[in-house]
Amino acid sequence: MPSQAKFQAARMRMKGISKKVTTIMIIVWFSAVLLILTAWFLTKWWLTVENKKYQKEMSAFSSISKVTTTSQLVKYRAKLLGKILADRFEYYEAFSKIGKLFPEEVTVKDINLKDQSLFKLSLLVSTGKLLDQVEKRIEEINKGEVSGIKQAKILGVSYVRAKGAWTVGLEVKLL
Repeated sequence: MPSQAKFQAARMRMKGISKKVTTIMIIVWFSAVLLILTAWFLTKWWLTVENKKYQKEMSAFSSISKVTTTSQLVKYRAKLLGKILADRFEYYEAFSKIGKLFPEEVTVKDINLKDQSLFKLSLLVSTGKLLDQVEKRIEEINKGEVSGIKQAKILGVSYVRAKGAWTVGLEVKLL
């Protein structure tokens, strides 16, 4: 019997150790599950808080970006309008220079803008003396005596009997 008692004692000891190991394992598993759930909830809470901050900043940024976009668009349109008005002013100056180029008795029948600074003119001259004045004025232009105009070139001259006048085709280049 003594060996049976030893066996019983070893069995009881093993049962005690297995209870302790099982209890420790349950406590470890429970602690791990509790730790994981706590980490998950804390992470979820933290992400929610950060997402609210992000949404708040994005809404502020989107309102600022709309204002900025509108401001930039207005600035761009104002710049474009200024450029258009400046171009129109330059064209006005160019047309007025060409209009004042010849005496009032010379009629400008047609003005065509070929390039930004190149104009094609058609003049109607009633007398030969006026035609001489037009030729002298073209010589003055080509010599550089007329400010703002670089060059003038006669493209053609013809006499219209029905009107009793000369038509002169010119090409005028501004500075």
